[in-house]
Formats: sequence, structure tokens, C-alpha cells
Amino acid sequence: MSEIKYPAQVTGHTIHFTEDKAQVLVSGFEKITKTATDTSTIPVNLARIDFVPVKENDQPSFIAFINRVGFLQVTRPLWLLPSILVLLEQEGNIILDGNGNLSKTNKVPVTIT
Repeated sequence: MSEIKYPAQVTGHTIHFTEDKAQVLVSGFEKITKTATDTSTIPVNLARIDFVPVKENDQPSFIAFINRVGFLQVTRPLWLLPSILVLLEQEGNIILDGNGNLSKTNKVPVTIT
């Protein structure tokens, strides 16, 4: 498996909950550039986002890195989980960058007056 190039477009997600852990697996496609020739239509695993509780005086590291399997491994504080789930449930163009940040872009409809 080759390394995924970011930013990538998110097309789906899977949520896993256990008693002590929450995890979101994000799937989608690499952003297609004008010079890209790969036209595969099968979504790939883009990232695994683990959510961990943060204690008041704790200084956890929330870095993102490419793991051995070739996709992004991200850790985020548990309090971000609801916001990320709301974002993933929205329609539109959701983008994942190489730091594990999700963003959404929408075009404002033109108003005819």
C-alpha cells in the first residue's frame, strides 16, 4: 500500500465505541489534481482518529502521523468528538489535511433579485 497524499476528500466514516475508547475511521479519496492520472473509484482508509479523555493538568500530545499501513493516525481530545461527528454527518465537501484537521467548504447559493 502506498502513502496517501493529503489533502484528501472525505466520503465516509465508521464509528467504534468501547467502554474506554472512541474511534472514527475516515475513508475517501485523495484530492485529484490536474496532473493526477489515477481515476480509481474505490474509497480508501484515510485516517484513524482516536479520542482520549484529557485530565485538567494533563499535557497530551495530539500530533498526527502516517502509520505503517499508509494512512493517517490522529489522536484528539474526547471533547472534540461531538463536533467532528456533526461535521461528518453534514453533506458537502469535507477535506482532511495531513495534520488530521477536517474542514468543510460550501458555496453560498446565488440569490436572484
